[in-house]
Amino acid sequence: MAGIPVDYLSPTLYILDVVWLVWLVARVAGGETQQLKVSKWWVLLALVNILAAQNKWAAVEGWGRWLEWWTVVSAVAGQKDYIKQKLLTIIPLWILVEAGLSLAQVVGGGSVGGVFWLMGERRFSLNSIGAALWSVEGAEWVRAAGTFSHPNSVAGFTILVAAWWWTVKSSWGKTRIGRAVGWATMLGSGMIIVLAASRTVWLLAVAGALLIGRQFGGWRQKVGMGLVGAGLVVVLLGVIGREYRLSNFVTGWDGEGAQKRMVLLAQAGEMVKTNPLLGVGLNNWFNQQAKGEVRSGGWRQPVHNVVALWWAQTGLLGMVVAGASAWIWMKNRRGWAWVVALGIIGLTGMVDHYWLTLPQNRWLWGVILAIM
Repeated sequence: MAGIPVDYLSPTLYILDVVWLVWLVARVAGGETQQLKVSKWWVLLALVNILAAQNKWAAVEGWGRWLEWWTVVSAVAGQKDYIKQKLLTIIPLWILVEAGLSLAQVVGGGSVGGVFWLMGERRFSLNSIGAALWSVEGAEWVRAAGTFSHPNSVAGFTILVAAWWWTVKSSWGKTRIGRAVGWATMLGSGMIIVLAASRTVWLLAVAGALLIGRQFGGWRQKVGMGLVGAGLVVVLLGVIGREYRLSNFVTGWDGEGAQKRMVLLAQAGEMVKTNPLLGVGLNNWFNQQAKGEVRSGGWRQPVHNVVALWWAQTGLLGMVVAGASAWIWMKNRRGWAWVVALGIIGLTGMVDHYWLTLPQNRWLWGVILAIM
């Protein structure tokens, strides 16, 4: 509140929390409580998980955020058509701003500041400690982060938005202006993904482009698209190979990326052993990690795997409750769009943690899955 930068993973009260509380009070006062109900199994999981946690306040704060998430996502699911129409206006504007900001960050070698700081942009430059960088032909560049806390986060967010945007192509492709806005949104999404330099998302984007290409032309055009895509992958691997070992391709531009991820996975395993049934407690990753900081080499990060992170913090009970809820949800789905969305979340979630830890990403997948 005083302009002091805070860690996105800290147990901090944000303006959004206050807005949610006002919204909740208004809904309860208006008698709209049906969509605010929570499964008894999730309530039981939260209670026992809090009791098992070493830092109970951190666990309470963590489950409080999931309560926020659930009440809003449940309300969104109750008015899908209205939300979809609003997103058709909001998404192009968001992509335009993020694409422009991303380009300015890369060209300028750091954050832009000003109003973008209020929107969530971190302060960073080429010389900042821990800044996310990439190298092209020996020259170092910052990776675009937009208004997010990390380039991987904005890349994952953007590819999920782009995938949903393509599934509703019929909604923006009816008029000439609509088609222009629609394709501009896809191109802007591509710019963000390229400048964020998340290799996992790059590969998913290439795969997505090839799948989209199957919808156009005859077999010759489709074969041509496949060859072009294969060529782009070869060129991409060649560029990376000149700067880095290809064995590190999926683990980060950092040459120690693979080692760091293995250490974090080992730490997750140790936490699971601490309390296999209930876990160490939601939001208790860092205080448990501190016990093994000598072994971790000081890498104070959550494990870069959403399954391992959830399992370590909520135990076997958390895995069962989450798995059962996901299965019930999937049984009621129709079509294929939700498969693509879950595929993006699942594949990127195997090598990073932002779908569970960072606000923008967690809200996005909740809203996208709620309107499907």
